[in-house]
Amino acid sequence: AAVGIWLLWPKPKPPDPVQLWNEGKKHWAEKKYDKALVPLKKLLAMDAGHFEAQLSVAQILKDQGKADEAVVEYEKAIGLNKEDSRAYKDLTEIFWNEGKRYWAEKKYGEALDHFKKLLAMDAGQFEARLSVAQILREQGKAEEAVPEYEKAIGLKKDDLRAYRDLGEIFEERQDPNNALKYYQEYLLRAPVGQDTEDIRQKVHRLTPKPPDDPNKRNAIKKLEEKIRNGLLAAQNAYDKGNYQECLNQCLEVLKIDPNNVQAQKYTTLAKDKLAEKLVMAEISSLVDQYVQSLINNSLVEFYKRSCASQL
Repeated sequence: AAVGIWLLWPKPKPPDPVQLWNEGKKHWAEKKYDKALVPLKKLLAMDAGHFEAQLSVAQILKDQGKADEAVVEYEKAIGLNKEDSRAYKDLTEIFWNEGKRYWAEKKYGEALDHFKKLLAMDAGQFEARLSVAQILREQGKAEEAVPEYEKAIGLKKDDLRAYRDLGEIFEERQDPNNALKYYQEYLLRAPVGQDTEDIRQKVHRLTPKPPDDPNKRNAIKKLEEKIRNGLLAAQNAYDKGNYQECLNQCLEVLKIDPNNVQAQKYTTLAKDKLAEKLVMAEISSLVDQYVQSLINNSLVEFYKRSCASQL
């Protein structure tokens, strides 16, 4: 009788996966994070290979600010689907934000750990690489910081921070030759800028001084002043759309310093703009001639004069 009753007694239905998924999404959309996790975890208990549920659990934990727990769940999601980019993107964001937080709190070990995890996912992350170098420098580990700065320069040659920091490291280590090398690289990329004058003074201080020759010193000073003024004038002219004046100023600078990177850059830009204006002027002139030929009923003469013989 007992067996019969047990067999006939209504059995509870297993939870519906679709219902669990919809319930989890609904609570998540309402920012009821703990409630959202319950059905999603039940769904994963039924189907551990449900990628979207696993990713959602990780994302909810991230939304809650539970970075360490979220990382574990993201790694499980990647194990289920290595092709989906969302888990990698979110992990990159977590490692970056947590690295910055620990760095601000001067917890250098934890900060380095997060930045290095980010770099393990994407070795081309310039800001993470630079951050590793700067943290090592703050820790007084200059020997370890130098190769990290070099790697950062390899990723982004035009960012000035690595050159400045390396120059300061070698200056502190009383290695003027290497300090000069990095300070001069800085100046090549920023002959005009916020910190340029400070770097220029450092270069002047570290450069070996020849026997004093007042005439030569004054001549060099005048040339340096002429270069600075010329670059400023070129930049201002370019910004105002006066490309011919920009080109003229750059050519004057290049007469003094043929390898000046800034002058070479603005020379190319100004030439491109002048060529563009010339083309537009030619087109405008042709349009005017064409309209006039229509008015004068001399379209054939216009074609003969201005167009290819086939046309």
